[in-house]
Amino acid sequence: MPLNPIGCGFEVNYSFEGFQKPDGYYDKAKIFCMASAFEGFGLVLVEAMSYGVVPMAFNSFSNCSDIIDDDKNGILVTPFSINEYRKKIIELIENDEKWMKMSTCSINKSKEYSIECIGAKWLDLFYSLLNNKVT
Repeated sequence: MPLNPIGCGFEVNYSFEGFQKPDGYYDKAKIFCMASAFEGFGLVLVEAMSYGVVPMAFNSFSNCSDIIDDDKNGILVTPFSINEYRKKIIELIENDEKWMKMSTCSINKSKEYSIECIGAKWLDLFYSLLNNKVT
């Protein structure tokens, strides 16, 4: 269904497809737009970043700024500022060089949340608890 929510002549298409594996969608995407007011942990942001999809989100929950380094590997927008969101998404769409740098950085950042990296941190915690040495 065609829609033009951001103006400036960009046509946006959307569909509701039910449960799908996201890989194919990430492979085709350049920007991931998250408009949540709150997330416990934005795993979907990390997932998108691992595919080189640049995340854009309202900075409305604390973990958002833990995951996204603003203007480096994604874009944080003042909570619920639709005009700012619109402006920043258009800027990113029109600037391929900026998108490419951010895409590369997003892949690198996502590696901090890999099973190897996070698993090692959990193992360190468990070993320190076993030895009564919380680090």
